[in-house]
Amino acid sequence: MENFSNFEKDPLQENKEPLKERLEEIEPIEESAGQKITRESIKELVEAPLIEACEIFYDKNIRTLSSSANKKDIERGEVHIILDVETMSPENREIAKKEGKEIGDYGGVEAVEIVIPIKEDDASEIQEKSKEIASLFEKQEPQWIEKYSLEEIRDMFFLEDEDFDRENLGDLASEIGFYYSSEDGFFYDNKEYWEKTKGD
Repeated sequence: MENFSNFEKDPLQENKEPLKERLEEIEPIEESAGQKITRESIKELVEAPLIEACEIFYDKNIRTLSSSANKKDIERGEVHIILDVETMSPENREIAKKEGKEIGDYGGVEAVEIVIPIKEDDASEIQEKSKEIASLFEKQEPQWIEKYSLEEIRDMFFLEDEDFDRENLGDLASEIGFYYSSEDGFFYDNKEYWEKTKGD
């Protein structure tokens, strides 16, 4: 999924070379991110034609549930990005329903699929079209980010009182794979998520 200030940059304005690959040259990425995707990990979990679009969605605090743009999609004739609609702002929900198709329950989440037809096996065309669609959405509050109280962390990890009896709860958070904010007293899946809730 670094410098968090970079998240405010508009990827559409960055001078990046268009992709030279054909879709048939792009192998599928089978790995799943789970809940703790970060901006840096997008490059590892998303196939090249859709990376920049997924970065735009991430910067706008819109949750991407799945994406696919590889040689397996050629037979289907389309690539896609699936977005979490439940946690979208009303404005983004309207954009999503206009630009995509509702697919209802996707792993327990209401979702919309953004579909991009494959024309001439041109990865750069898919890249540009997906960025164009992502740019239509507005930045929103990150409603999908969860925060956990001390009691919730205690129950999740079956911790004892002595586990919390330390000067820096950040050390405990690191041990269990979370981030602790002394500012608000909650645990987050990672530091990026905490900073997103602050609007930084």
